[in-house]
Amino acid sequence: MIKGSEIRKADYPIEKLLIDRWSPRAMSGEEISEEELMRL
Repeated sequence: MIKGSEIRKADYPIEKLLIDRWSPRAMSGEEISEEELMRL
């Protein structure tokens, strides 16, 4: 699994946990409903 810190760099010192977090849907191509989108 690719860690966020391997491809992203923070502009400010933050917890590595936040840099490494990764959404399971980030690259799945799976569509979400408009209702789900509006919840964000």
